[in-house]
Amino acid sequence: MLEWGKKKQTPGWARWHDAHVSDNSVKRDTSGQLTAPQNALLVEMKRATNRYAELKELAKTRGVKGQGPNVILQHAFGVGKTKNGTTERKKRSDVGKTMANSDRKRKQACTPLNYFKKLKRKQHSGEVMKDAELKESYANMSEADKLKCVLGAAELKTLLENLEAEVKRVMQHTNGSISWRRLAEQIAGGERNAQPIGPDALSSWVMGKDGFRYIETQTLPQCTTERTKKIRMKWAISFHMFWEGAKMVAQKVQVLYTNIDEKWFYSLVIRRYNKVVPEFEVHPVFHRIHHKDNMDKLLAICAIGFAPTNNDIRSGGRGYKILITRCGGMVEATKDSYKRVYNDDGTYSYPRIEENRIRTKGQSYFENWEICGSKSKKNGKAKFNLSEWVKNEYTPALLELAQQIEQETGKRVVVRDGWDNATPHTERGLMTVIKERNDEEEWLWKVQPPNSPLTNACDAGFFPALAKVVTGMQGLNNRGLYLSTEKLWALLQKAWDEYPVEKIARLPTILFLCHPYHNTS
Repeated sequence: MLEWGKKKQTPGWARWHDAHVSDNSVKRDTSGQLTAPQNALLVEMKRATNRYAELKELAKTRGVKGQGPNVILQHAFGVGKTKNGTTERKKRSDVGKTMANSDRKRKQACTPLNYFKKLKRKQHSGEVMKDAELKESYANMSEADKLKCVLGAAELKTLLENLEAEVKRVMQHTNGSISWRRLAEQIAGGERNAQPIGPDALSSWVMGKDGFRYIETQTLPQCTTERTKKIRMKWAISFHMFWEGAKMVAQKVQVLYTNIDEKWFYSLVIRRYNKVVPEFEVHPVFHRIHHKDNMDKLLAICAIGFAPTNNDIRSGGRGYKILITRCGGMVEATKDSYKRVYNDDGTYSYPRIEENRIRTKGQSYFENWEICGSKSKKNGKAKFNLSEWVKNEYTPALLELAQQIEQETGKRVVVRDGWDNATPHTERGLMTVIKERNDEEEWLWKVQPPNSPLTNACDAGFFPALAKVVTGMQGLNNRGLYLSTEKLWALLQKAWDEYPVEKIARLPTILFLCHPYHNTS
């Protein structure tokens, strides 16, 4: 019967029917024969009875949208929040209203009692202060103190009325470099003042503004002296003229653009998002080292190349991995050395046992060296001689690559070499070796301008990507534990071998848009 009413009648039909029957305003047919409408109603009631079991099962699952016993009853008696046969949640009347844009909410929040509560909790931070106790304390205050609370509440209301302007002022003053807690304190006028709005509510309100996002602190080198500006301008002009001219001879000449640089790789990289899942028995791991500044590391010098299509950097091209070399050399151990072992009382010793041995006297081991222009020793310390590396390792590898490209393209290869202007890179003896080679091969060598890291493909893109690959391998191959320098070098070589040359090819094309001749100011 209820289903029949839902189909045939308007909402509230059962309530209307009950009211009329209770008032005896509807005359009942006392004859023995059923009228046609009554007979139809009886049939509908029989069908509804047959569906009783189905309704019980439907009630267990609470039905589906727009169906079920609840919806039928709500329709019959005209009750419940229904729309088109479906139940909808009642909407709040204050949707979108905050203390920043609603005077009603400001009046509700900025009462003398609420001001008193906020002030006391701010002055006694860390203490648990119940609302009932604070309310009783407020009631027992003198009229003069209550007047101060009235004035304080009015001040909070004024701050909320000007909240957008205050937030804008503080955030512009700090360029957004401020925590939500300190922002709330600045708006309140001090860390011990009652705050008109808390850090959580403030963050929700500000983050709801169009275009809000988090960014990391960014740095951008700049030329601060006239000398560096002139050097950068000169380099930019020559760079532009070279590549415009290279496009004119693209039918016969293929330019190979190379970049060389060094990077220190560490045995342990500090990661910010290590996963800890006790349910999977994954717990924090502590890496025991003497000091964070004493981590093992190695210095590698890399050379990568890029051959642009038709000598046009903007048209893409092919990338090449030319060479990676570990800066250092084999030296002979002058004595036996052992690891330091700490005792429970903080003292330490060097137990002379085999399992604690680091090096054996007379045996050779690899020692890391810092780079130097054309000297193998400086101030009594061994150095990695860059001029010897250029003659004995880099130039042969570069000639081999040039021959490969000539065979593939049928064009003569001209190399445009370069690196940054670090002091060892501009040493006179080293530059003499490079000039002699370039004169013989008819190649070019250009030192990058100062304060222009975007002209360095290694620093700008290749090294960060390579370091990320090594860090990932550290987790997979060494369980994320501290690496010895030999293991680190093995992983670095593996990362170098597996790094796709297609990614190297994209680097110069991307950096081209950031080259100094686009912005020489």
